[in-house]
Amino acid sequence: MSEPPAAGPGFTTPGFVGCYRHPERMTGIKCQRCHQPICAECMNAASVGFQCPRCVSGGRAEVRQPRSRFGAELRAGGQRATVA
Repeated sequence: MSEPPAAGPGFTTPGFVGCYRHPERMTGIKCQRCHQPICAECMNAASVGFQCPRCVSGGRAEVRQPRSRFGAELRAGGQRATVA
């Protein structure tokens, strides 16, 4: 009887599957948003666990731009005002 390999293409363990971006890398970690398996290279730390690169980039696209109290967009370099 031979032992199953500890890593590599023949590696099988219950609960471990291949990373969605790197199928040859076995992992037990899933993205907190989309629940796809991710390896250590693909993990991005989040406040509630780990997220895959696709969810992180999608989350950045949804970030709202800062606005002033009156609704104007805030720009780099500060606000322009007349100093008296």
